[in-house]
Amino acid sequence: MLQALGPLRAEKINAASTTLQENAPRRQEALKKFSKNARHQLEEARRNERDAADAAKLITHVKPTPCLMYNCLFRPLNELQPLERMF
Repeated sequence: MLQALGPLRAEKINAASTTLQENAPRRQEALKKFSKNARHQLEEARRNERDAADAAKLITHVKPTPCLMYNCLFRPLNELQPLERMF
Protein backbone atom coordinates (compact mmCIF):
# COMPACT_ATOMS: atom_id res chain seq x y z
CA MET A 1 0.00 0.00 0.00
CA LEU A 2 2.78 2.49 0.86
CA GLN A 3 4.50 1.67 -2.43
CA ALA A 4 1.36 2.72 -4.34
CA LEU A 5 1.13 6.08 -2.54
CA GLY A 6 4.41 7.45 -3.93
CA PRO A 7 3.51 7.23 -7.62
CA LEU A 8 -0.07 8.36 -6.91
CA ARG A 9 1.22 11.42 -5.06
CA ALA A 10 3.64 12.24 -7.87
CA GLU A 11 0.83 11.89 -10.40
CA LYS A 12 -1.41 14.30 -8.44
CA ILE A 13 1.40 16.85 -8.09
CA ASN A 14 2.18 16.67 -11.81
CA ALA A 15 -1.51 17.11 -12.69
CA ALA A 16 -1.76 20.17 -10.43
CA SER A 17 1.43 21.64 -11.90
CA THR A 18 0.14 21.11 -15.45
CA THR A 19 -3.17 22.78 -14.58
CA LEU A 20 -1.35 25.81 -13.13
CA GLN A 21 0.84 26.14 -16.20
CA GLU A 22 -2.12 25.86 -18.58
CA ASN A 23 -4.10 28.53 -16.70
CA ALA A 24 -1.22 30.98 -16.22
CA PRO A 25 -2.35 33.39 -18.99
CA ARG A 26 -5.91 33.42 -17.68
CA ARG A 27 -4.67 34.13 -14.17
CA GLN A 28 -2.49 37.00 -15.44
CA GLU A 29 -5.42 38.53 -17.35
CA ALA A 30 -7.68 38.24 -14.30
CA LEU A 31 -5.00 39.87 -12.15
CA LYS A 32 -4.66 42.77 -14.61
CA LYS A 33 -8.43 43.21 -14.75
CA PHE A 34 -8.86 43.22 -10.97
CA SER A 35 -5.90 45.56 -10.51
CA LYS A 36 -7.27 47.98 -13.10
CA ASN A 37 -10.72 47.96 -11.48
CA ALA A 38 -9.22 48.57 -8.04
CA ARG A 39 -7.15 51.47 -9.39
CA HIS A 40 -10.23 53.06 -11.00
CA GLN A 41 -12.22 52.71 -7.78
CA LEU A 42 -9.41 54.31 -5.81
CA GLU A 43 -9.16 57.21 -8.27
CA GLU A 44 -12.93 57.73 -8.11
CA ALA A 45 -12.86 57.74 -4.30
CA ARG A 46 -10.06 60.32 -4.33
CA ARG A 47 -11.98 62.45 -6.84
CA ASN A 48 -15.11 62.29 -4.67
CA GLU A 49 -13.06 63.29 -1.63
CA ARG A 50 -11.61 66.30 -3.49
CA ASP A 51 -15.07 67.31 -4.72
CA ALA A 52 -16.45 67.13 -1.17
CA ALA A 53 -13.60 69.27 0.15
CA ASP A 54 -14.10 71.80 -2.66
CA ALA A 55 -17.84 71.92 -1.97
CA ALA A 56 -17.21 72.51 1.73
CA LYS A 57 -14.86 75.41 0.91
CA LEU A 58 -17.39 76.86 -1.51
CA ILE A 59 -20.17 76.65 1.04
CA THR A 60 -18.12 78.49 3.66
CA HIS A 61 -17.26 81.26 1.18
CA VAL A 62 -20.79 81.68 -0.16
CA LYS A 63 -22.65 81.30 3.13
CA PRO A 64 -24.44 84.57 3.90
CA THR A 65 -23.52 86.53 6.95
CA PRO A 66 -26.28 87.37 9.47
CA CYS A 67 -25.94 91.06 8.59
CA LEU A 68 -26.52 90.34 4.91
CA MET A 69 -29.53 88.19 5.72
CA TYR A 70 -30.97 90.92 7.95
CA ASN A 71 -30.57 93.51 5.20
CA CYS A 72 -32.28 91.23 2.70
CA LEU A 73 -35.26 90.70 4.96
CA PHE A 74 -35.98 94.37 5.57
CA ARG A 75 -35.24 95.97 2.21
CA PRO A 76 -37.58 95.98 -0.78
CA LEU A 77 -36.76 93.32 -3.39
CA ASN A 78 -36.02 95.86 -6.12
CA GLU A 79 -33.23 97.42 -3.99
CA LEU A 80 -31.35 94.16 -3.49
CA GLN A 81 -28.21 93.36 -5.40
CA PRO A 82 -28.37 90.22 -7.60
CA LEU A 83 -26.15 88.24 -5.21
CA GLU A 84 -28.34 89.11 -2.24
CA ARG A 85 -31.43 87.82 -4.05
CA MET A 86 -30.03 84.32 -3.98
CA PHE A 87 -30.45 84.13 -0.19
